[in-house]
Amino acid sequence: MISATCGPFIVDPSLRVFPDGSQEGYWGERYRMVAYDGGAYQEAVYLPYAGIHELAELDRSHFPSADWFDFSTLRQQCQVVRREFAVIFGTPGDLDFINGISRLRGMEQVLMDMADDGAGVYGDSGGALQFLL
Repeated sequence: MISATCGPFIVDPSLRVFPDGSQEGYWGERYRMVAYDGGAYQEAVYLPYAGIHELAELDRSHFPSADWFDFSTLRQQCQVVRREFAVIFGTPGDLDFINGISRLRGMEQVLMDMADDGAGVYGDSGGALQFLL
């Protein structure tokens, strides 16, 4: 069966576009379109939590909030999609811990955190998980 995604629309206009063309993500990370031989996609170009080693160092002022989104059409979206497709809420990367966090800290740092037990930073991994749930 083919699937289709449904989700809320972002209504908070605070996500910025910077002079270099990069766009801010929900957690303060930035993405820019990067071209490759096979096409182009958004790649993280600013990692706001790179170099953070203690949970207390996180700047929680840019954590996303459910208030940023309009959920009013979600039921209708799902009803339309389910006629022909399996319904998926979100994206395949939403619960992808390693890649999701690497867009904030960098892949090498995330792998080092895992090797070092990273408890100082991930002791409250509920920030991302709470938002997603």
